[in-house]
Amino acid sequence: MLESMRRSVSRWPLWDLPRWLQALVAGVVAAYCAAACAAMVMTRVEAGQLRLFAVLVLCSAAAVELTWRAGEPSGLVRDVSAVWDLPAAVLLPPVYALLAPVPRMALTQVRVRRAVFHRRAYTTAAIGLANATASFAFRAAAPGLGLGTGTGTGRQALLWALLVAGCGLLRMVVNDGLVLTAVNGSAQGTRLLREAARPEAVFSSVAELLLGTLAAFAAAHSSFAVLGALPLVIVLQRGLRRAQLLAGTWAAWFRLRPLWAMLLDSAPEVRLPPQPGTRLAARYRLHRRVVEIRDAQLALRPFRDGRAAAEAADAALSAGLTRDERDVIIEAAMIVSALGARRNGAAPAGSPDAGHCLPGPGDDLESEARRLLRVSRAVRHSPIVRRAALDPGRPRRETAC
Repeated sequence: MLESMRRSVSRWPLWDLPRWLQALVAGVVAAYCAAACAAMVMTRVEAGQLRLFAVLVLCSAAAVELTWRAGEPSGLVRDVSAVWDLPAAVLLPPVYALLAPVPRMALTQVRVRRAVFHRRAYTTAAIGLANATASFAFRAAAPGLGLGTGTGTGRQALLWALLVAGCGLLRMVVNDGLVLTAVNGSAQGTRLLREAARPEAVFSSVAELLLGTLAAFAAAHSSFAVLGALPLVIVLQRGLRRAQLLAGTWAAWFRLRPLWAMLLDSAPEVRLPPQPGTRLAARYRLHRRVVEIRDAQLALRPFRDGRAAAEAADAALSAGLTRDERDVIIEAAMIVSALGARRNGAAPAGSPDAGHCLPGPGDDLESEARRLLRVSRAVRHSPIVRRAALDPGRPRRETAC
């Protein structure tokens, strides 16, 4: 029994991360659990608070359930479901702000997409700690501005709304800081500034902040008044996800062009004939580009250099890269060495095992495109790939990955 548990724990994807990132994930999740437990012990439960929290949780669950077909957004574009967390942070004790993301993340895991557990746990902890930070900030600043428990009217209502918006902005900063630190560690090379400055990312952030402030103002007057924001949030979520999907598809198509052009220059026969009426079909164009890249890799398979793959694998292992990163480096090295061998007129290896190190295709278009984008970056920028494929004319050495 204990041996089985030990083997199961040893296979967690968490252990593939760098040591500092493992410590960050464990530390943030532990801090969240400790804060939630301490807050539960120190909080006195009141019926009115439970009623408002239940309404906010139900609205959050309804938003997830009514938009699950659109999928879960990736990158820095927000899905606006956190609109329901800001009212909990400013109107309820911190324990409710800490617990607010738990039901939503659990429902997302079950209904939308099964993510790796440590990523889902880290995201939940980051949101919860950010909510708690906003909650404490609101309670510390409100007395200094002369604000009571209600929103008031006139100038007081304006100050109250501005304070809520400021706390919401603080919440975003804390959450994004924790999430982006983890993203930068697990997916090195991601251009975070460019991702954050994309129009859909900026718009979704502003929309989430304004809607959260509006929902908090409504909930301060009546628990059930917040239901009026539900249709708007659902419509906005669907619109943002469609816009993100379209923009992400075109962006992936464009960013794959360097790898695509490089491969098709050596294997032009794999280019598919143009189809009428598909010029603006983003998903079709991306699928076509991915297929042509993979077909070109197969055409270059006899020219792959097992020596380059072995050297890239050894260098990646010595550099402490994760398993996924090593696979990307190996694939990029095989592409560069095959292109160099064909360009220099080398004879095909003719070995049926020359490409056995190449990982299989992804389960869907998005995952396959993401992988090829990482391969493309490695082909152009990785010093390990450049060193491994420096001399494609050297004798080949086949090796197992």
